[in-house]
Amino acid sequence: MDCLYPFMSEKSFEQHFHHIYLEGYKKLNGLVQATPYADFGEIHRVVHLSSSHLGDIEIFNAAADIRNHQVFFDTLVPWDFVDPDKALGRMTRRELFVQFGGLEAFKIEFLKHAKKFKGSGWLWLINRNSHLEIMSVYNNATPEVLEERIVPIFCLDMWEHSYVEDYGADVEAYVDAFWHSLNW
Repeated sequence: MDCLYPFMSEKSFEQHFHHIYLEGYKKLNGLVQATPYADFGEIHRVVHLSSSHLGDIEIFNAAADIRNHQVFFDTLVPWDFVDPDKALGRMTRRELFVQFGGLEAFKIEFLKHAKKFKGSGWLWLINRNSHLEIMSVYNNATPEVLEERIVPIFCLDMWEHSYVEDYGADVEAYVDAFWHSLNW
């Protein structure tokens, strides 16, 4: 499956999607059997409810990892499939201008956050109270757990398994390639 190439090689996609994302579902299904979470059909509900119960940290970590990957993969499309100038809605374009100075300025700011990112986690574009923000979260945290008024728009996986195979330590190349596969 090389539809995300050159953003993500076939080998990286297989490792990332099948061995991390889908295996995460299998793990979570095993963890929630015979628990109240087994009846929840929506992953974000499992994430939200398990985040407030210390005894459910393993369920939270598995569910949050799935949720983050779900948003990540749901916003990816084949290389240059979407033209952001045509795909961005009027309101989003306006908010990018108001909050960051436009699309190109936003990309520069997002790259700055990516380059400063230390450790494993996720870099998000979120809508908080009708304002766009770049948010870094670490490990398996999700923005929605931090505050209910947050609406995720997209995220970039900053765990090393996402980019080291294809980009080494070149985070800038990884982020640049991401823009070509992002479904705005």
